[in-house]
Amino acid sequence: MGTGPDTKKLSNIASSNKTYVADLTLGIETDTLDCDGNIVSKNKTPELSQKLVKDVLSKFKGVNKQIPPMYSAKKVNGIRLYKLARQNKTVERDPVDINILDIQLIKFKSSIITFKVKCSKGTYVRVLGADIAKKLGTVGHLSSLSRTSIGLYNIDDSKSIEEISAL
Repeated sequence: MGTGPDTKKLSNIASSNKTYVADLTLGIETDTLDCDGNIVSKNKTPELSQKLVKDVLSKFKGVNKQIPPMYSAKKVNGIRLYKLARQNKTVERDPVDINILDIQLIKFKSSIITFKVKCSKGTYVRVLGADIAKKLGTVGHLSSLSRTSIGLYNIDDSKSIEEISAL
């Protein structure tokens, strides 16, 4: 939230790089690629090692092409994709360039991979999660996603409404 003269900075912030922490649940795919969607497929999770997971994550670093998900606010022919998805319609989406500046494995336990990613504007972490699962030989969805920073602003530096009110 911006106030006063800092409001002008908001448009620059939106185009800044972002950092997220995500939990990727393997073996279950949903239509929204997150835990709010309907299950569309289940697949056995292969035996995975921490080394293999780290190796796969590292392959996503750099500039990549990514197809926006149907459940997104992106517009195609003036219509938001999520509106079409809710009508069970799928349309062609052009891939967009994204940049994964850094990606790290935080935790790997059973069928859940927790990773941290620093990425460019326009990156859909839900799609990244599904792509990671595919490279690991299965399907997956994000069961948790938190944005931890945007540009120079980090969640650790944020203040609660109560703290702001006390200023």
